[in-house]
Amino acid sequence: MDSQRQRRVAKQVLHAVSDIVETQVKDPRLGVITFTDARVSADLRHAVVYFSLLPNGPSQASTAEILAGASGFVRRELGRTLGLRYTPSIRFEHDETVETAERIDRLLTSVGPRDEEPGAKDR
Repeated sequence: MDSQRQRRVAKQVLHAVSDIVETQVKDPRLGVITFTDARVSADLRHAVVYFSLLPNGPSQASTAEILAGASGFVRRELGRTLGLRYTPSIRFEHDETVETAERIDRLLTSVGPRDEEPGAKDR
């Protein structure tokens, strides 16, 4: 169960990380990244930031590697931005929600329309 403070700090971390990566991380290998969520530990010392990518963009593994390499810089800038007593360490993870939703949609489409239940017209 997340506390109100954890949720508030996670929201601040999400917005700040998004802004820092968009405006200050200058790596030409990075494609379009969307930061979807952030989770902060109860002691506010660790944060996991989730990201998703465009389907035809760079691979998830290479993007995660680039972000991991920039995590020290992002953390330093995050400390300047948030002004917390302790700046949380940042770990980036790929958010698979979009891919999972697309896979479910494809499966539902492949099944096709359901036949009506027997006796449904008699009602």
